[in-house]
Amino acid sequence: NLEKAIFFMNKSLEISAGYAPALVELSSIMVKRQNYDKAEKLIERFNKISQPTALSLYTEYLISDKKGYLNKTKRLKILLKNLFPFSEENKRISNSF
Repeated sequence: NLEKAIFFMNKSLEISAGYAPALVELSSIMVKRQNYDKAEKLIERFNKISQPTALSLYTEYLISDKKGYLNKTKRLKILLKNLFPFSEENKRISNSF
């Protein structure tokens, strides 16, 4: 249930604004809801406080792709492939082309 997930992620961020797992998960949910502006702001906050994860790179890739940031999209695809070659997120990108 996306609504419950959003509620609990927001509650987590109220308690700890810099809780990286909640930032990346909420950003991913915002992508699913096609709220790319909010997703982008959340992933930017995540990037300031945490190292990239397969989910964060994939989420940022989806945002960049939808917003038409071609160079950034290509860079993120390469980063995901190089840093997390066996991840589900990399497989999704590789299989989409």
